[in-house]
Amino acid sequence: MNFFFIVPDGLNISGLLTWALNLRSITNKCKLLFLNQDSPLPGSFRPKKDFRKMDIFSSHDVNKIANKLEQFIKDFSEEKAVIIPTGGDSAFEAAHLLIEKWHLRKDSQPLRLIGTIFGDQDNPYNIISHYESSISTICGNSTEIISKLEAKFPNRKNDIFHWKPYIPSRSLSPNWKKGSPLQLLFAGRLDEKAKKVSRLPKICKELISLGVPFQLNIAGSGPETDSMIRSFKNLGEFKEANVRFLGALSSDELSTVFSTNHIFVLTSKSEGLPMALLEAMSSGLCPIAMEIPSGVSEIISHNKNGLLVPQGDIKAFALEIKKVFLDEQLLKKLRKRSLQFVRKNYGAKEHFNLLFSNASKYFSQKPSVPAKVQTFHNKFIAKVLKTIRKKNQKIGIFGTGMLGRKLVDQLYQQSSKRMEIFDTSLGEKNYKYRDIRINSPVKMPNFDLDVIILATSDFQNEMLDLVKGIYKVNSKEIIRELISIAQTDIKNAWKAFRDVLLEIKILKAGQENEE
Repeated sequence: MNFFFIVPDGLNISGLLTWALNLRSITNKCKLLFLNQDSPLPGSFRPKKDFRKMDIFSSHDVNKIANKLEQFIKDFSEEKAVIIPTGGDSAFEAAHLLIEKWHLRKDSQPLRLIGTIFGDQDNPYNIISHYESSISTICGNSTEIISKLEAKFPNRKNDIFHWKPYIPSRSLSPNWKKGSPLQLLFAGRLDEKAKKVSRLPKICKELISLGVPFQLNIAGSGPETDSMIRSFKNLGEFKEANVRFLGALSSDELSTVFSTNHIFVLTSKSEGLPMALLEAMSSGLCPIAMEIPSGVSEIISHNKNGLLVPQGDIKAFALEIKKVFLDEQLLKKLRKRSLQFVRKNYGAKEHFNLLFSNASKYFSQKPSVPAKVQTFHNKFIAKVLKTIRKKNQKIGIFGTGMLGRKLVDQLYQQSSKRMEIFDTSLGEKNYKYRDIRINSPVKMPNFDLDVIILATSDFQNEMLDLVKGIYKVNSKEIIRELISIAQTDIKNAWKAFRDVLLEIKILKAGQENEE
C-alpha cells in the first residue's frame, strides 16, 4: 500500500507536510505530489520515486492535478493506494475527481481517500462535508476534533479514527545557564485568527517590565508579518535585538532551530494537534501555551511536562516564563519530561500500525459512489469578472494561492485589465507570476488601485484587517461596495466560505473620504 499525499500549496511547513515527512522516515510507502514547485523539499526524498511537482502555471488546475496524481499512482505497481490531500479545497477537488473517474473503471486497482482535519476551525469540517461521498475514512488529530466529527457525521462514526502522529527524536537543545537570556521560540504561521500572534509583542513588553532577559526567535511567515514588525518597533523601550524573524523554514532548518532554544511559546486561540509543539518537545524544549480544548490540553500537563496559561492572559504568560527563569531546576524538569512524553506517546510503530490498519479496513469494503459536487473557485471568479467590467481599472489581487492564481490567469487574458499582485509571504523575495512581480501588501497605496480582491477562502478577514490598517481608515471609509459570494446550495456545506470583493476609494493617510 502506498500513501499519496497532495501537499500544501505555498512555502510554509504545514501539519500535513510534517506528517508526510515523518512518515517517509519510517517507510518508503509515502509519496508526495507538490502543488508548488518552490516548496522546500527535504534532501531525504528521492526524485522520480518519492515525489512529483506541479508546474506553477498549472498547479491550481484541478483537472491537471488529478491527471498528474493518476499518472503518479500508475507509476507504482502496488495493488492499493491511498490519497491524503491537504485541507485546501483544490487538492480535495482534484482527489474527488480522480476517485470519481477511478470508480467507473472496473479493472482498476483499489483507490481510497482519507479526509484529514488538523485544525479546529470551520473550514476543514466544511471541506469534509462537501466531499464526503468520496471519502473512505476521516481522521482527526485531537479528542476534541474527534468528538466534533462524530457529532457532525453521526452516520459515519465507524469511519472516524483518532490519528496520532509520529514525532522523531531530534537533537537536544542546549542546557540553560542560570541568569543568561532565555531562548524563546515561536514556530508557525503568522496569522491572527488562530495563532493570535499579536500577543507576542505584548508578552515581550511584560517580560521587559519584569526584568527577564530573553531572545525571541520567530520562525514562519504569514499575513501578520509586517504588522508584527511594526508592533515590536512600537514598544518604545524594547530593543529590536531581543527578537529575530527567521522567516519560512524548511523542515531541516526548523530542526536546527529547535536544537538552539529552551522554551517553546504557543499563543494560539485554536489548534488541532500542534505539530510544531510536539516537535519542539521532542528536542527537549519546555512548552508554555495558552489553554486550548483541542490538542494543547491533551499534550501539556501543567507543572508536569510544561506550563499552561488561561486563554488570553498576557501577564500570566510572562509570569510563567519568569517562574522558570528563577527556578533552574523546574525548567530542567519540565524540559526532561516534555521529551519523555513525546517519545512515549508518539512513536513510529504505533503511528504506522494505526494508519495502516485504518486504511486497510476500507479496502475490504465496497466504496460508495462519489456524488457530483460543485466547484466554488470558478463560481467566485465568474462573480468577480462580472463585477469588474469597467475598463482601465487598476486591480490589486491579494493572495497567491490556488484562487489567486486562477483569477490572475483569467484576467491575464484580458489585455485591458491592469493588475498588481500582493502576498505577505512572497512580497519581499522577488517572486513573479505570469511576469507580474508579487509585492508586499504594505506597498498597496503606491499603486493607486481601484479594486482590491481578497483571493482566499480561509483568511479573508485577516486580509481585510490588514488592508484597513495599511490605509489607516475604518471600514466605513474604505468600503464602497461589499459583495459576499453566495453560498452553494449543497446542504449549506460552505457556510464558512465567504470570499470578499472590495471596491475601494484609495485614501492617503490623514485624508478625509471624498464622496
